Amino acid sequence: MNITENAEQQNAQGPQQNEPIFSYNDVSKYRGVGGWLLLLCVGLTIIGPLMRLSGIGSTMAELPRISAVLPSLVTLIYVENIFSLFITAFSVYAGYSLWAVKPNAVYKAKAFLITLVIFAVFDLFLIYMIELPVAVANEAIAQGIFGLVQSVLYTGVWFAYLTQSKRVRATYGEPFGEF
Repeated sequence: MNITENAEQQNAQGPQQNEPIFSYNDVSKYRGVGGWLLLLCVGLTIIGPLMRLSGIGSTMAELPRISAVLPSLVTLIYVENIFSLFITAFSVYAGYSLWAVKPNAVYKAKAFLITLVIFAVFDLFLIYMIELPVAVANEAIAQGIFGLVQSVLYTGVWFAYLTQSKRVRATYGEPFGEF
């Protein structure tokens, strides 16, 4: 068997146990912040924070009207806004770490994604901690459940991407933040 036939036979068998998942050419092809990774970076550093800050601003603008009708809701709004500011700062930090290819950037991004789900669960429990009229409580619970489902789906998609992506592996190397 000559060298060419041996190489063809090995290619037909697939990668061997100690072979890298992809070749050096693949690494150079996928290395760098681009594609879906760039979308995640933009979402974490720009779009998500702007949306959260806009939501905080809208809520604070409505606070005088809300406090006149439902004073017990004011505390919930303040607590949610404080946590939302924390989430916003963490989002920018994780996104910047990914974008600048900082050490442990993938780990930070995964930690942020898990924090999003934890915040959504916490937000749902906050509703039960204050006394609200039944109709308001039901609407708040429905919104909380919707927010939790959104967070779980968002986290699941991006967590899977950060775990499986060739671009992430080529850009950050291995191990890149196992969770």
